[in-house]
Amino acid sequence: MLTSFPRPAVATVILSLALALRLLAAWAIPLGSGTLDPNCAPDELDHFRVTRALATGRAARWPEDTTSVYANFPPIQYAVQALALGSGAVLGIDGSRLQRLPSVDPEARGHLVARLGSVLLGTLAVAVIMFATGRWTGSRRAAAVGGLVAALYPQAIFLSAYVNADAWTFLAGALLCAAVARWARGGEGETGLRSLGVAAGLVLTGKPSGWFLLPTTALWLSWAVVQHRARLIAAARAALIALLVGAPPLVWNGLRRGGDPLGLAGYRRWLEQHDAVMATAFERAHPWFDFALWLGKSAVAQFGNMHLSLPVPFYVVALGLLLMGLGMTRPGAREARDFVLRGALWLATSFALNLGLVAWNSWFVDFSPQGRYVLLMLILTTVLAAWGPAWRRRPGRLRYWPMVYVGFLAVAAFATEVLLLVAPCRP
Repeated sequence: MLTSFPRPAVATVILSLALALRLLAAWAIPLGSGTLDPNCAPDELDHFRVTRALATGRAARWPEDTTSVYANFPPIQYAVQALALGSGAVLGIDGSRLQRLPSVDPEARGHLVARLGSVLLGTLAVAVIMFATGRWTGSRRAAAVGGLVAALYPQAIFLSAYVNADAWTFLAGALLCAAVARWARGGEGETGLRSLGVAAGLVLTGKPSGWFLLPTTALWLSWAVVQHRARLIAAARAALIALLVGAPPLVWNGLRRGGDPLGLAGYRRWLEQHDAVMATAFERAHPWFDFALWLGKSAVAQFGNMHLSLPVPFYVVALGLLLMGLGMTRPGAREARDFVLRGALWLATSFALNLGLVAWNSWFVDFSPQGRYVLLMLILTTVLAAWGPAWRRRPGRLRYWPMVYVGFLAVAAFATEVLLLVAPCRP
C-alpha cells in the first residue's frame, strides 16, 4: 500500500498543482456576465439552478419548479456543490467580490462558491487516479506520473472548474477503477471486495454515461469466481453493498419523479420540446466524421460550449504521443503475464463499451459526442501511454519518456489557462 502513492512531499506538490489549476480556471470562466452565451461552460446556469435549490433544502422538479432539465436527475450528483454553496450562505459569502467578471444575471449569484465543490471533486479524482496507478504498478514513480497526467490534463481541468454533474460521475468512476486495482492486486480474491461494492454503488448514483464500468467489472469478478479465486458468497455480498449504496438515491428520485428514477423519461420529454436543436446523427450530412472530430477534440481540450479550442498542433501532438506511448508500452519484468492481460482486457473493453454508449446516444437520443463522457477512460489510457515505455525491463532512454509526456501536458495546461483567461464570453 505504501507504494500506491508517491512520497508525501511529491504527492502534496501534485495535489497542490491540481487544486491551483482548477481554482484558476473556476475564477477565469464567467457566468451570466451579459454575453450572448450566458453560460461559458456547457449549460452551467441550468446546473446551477438545481444546485441553488438543493442548497436551500429543495430538490427542484422539472417542469413544475424550474426550467432546468437537470432537475430530472438524482440530486446527489450536485450534493457537493450544493454543500459548498450552502456553507457559503451560512458564512455570508457568495463570491461576488472575487469574480473576474461581474454576473449581471441575478440567477448566477453565488456560482463561484458552488464551483468550489467541483474543484474539490476534481482534485480528489487526481488523488484517486494517482493511487490507482501506484496500486496497479507497485511504483511510486508511476503513481507520480499518473497523478501529474490527471492534474494537468486540459479537459479534466475544465470539467472540475464549473458546476456540473460530470464531476461527481468522474470521481465515482475513478474510485471504482482504484477499487478494481486494489482488488486485482490483492489476488482477485476477497481482499478489497467490500471497497469494490461501495465504489460500484457510487457509480450507480452518477450519470448513466459512467455506468459502462459496471458490466466489465462484473465480468472480471465473475471470472474470478469461476476460477475459484473468490467465493460466490463474497461476490454476492459486494453486489449487495453496491445496491445498498447506489439504490436509495435512485429509489428516492423515482418516488419524487413519479417512477422515473434516472430522470431519463423526463429528459426524453424535454428533448421532444427541443427537437430542432437536439437532432440525432441521422440528420447530419457527415455524422461519423463529425462524431470523431467533436469527440476527439473535446476529449483533449475543447471549452465553452464546444466552441473554444486550443491551436491545432496541440491535438496532433496529443494523438501522436498517445499512439507512440501505447505502441512502446511493455509490462514490467515482475508482472504476471495473465494478470497484465486481464487488466488490459478490462481497460480496453471498458473503453470500447464507453465509446459504444456515446455513439448510441448520438445516433438514437441526441448528437452530443462530448469528451467528458469518455474522459476517465482516456486519462487512464494516457497514464498508460505516459508510463508504459518506462515500464520495460531495460527501458534505456525510454525512462525519460514520462518526462516528455508530462512536459507536453504541462504546456497544454498552461495554454488552457491562458485561453480561458483571454478568450471566452467577454461582454
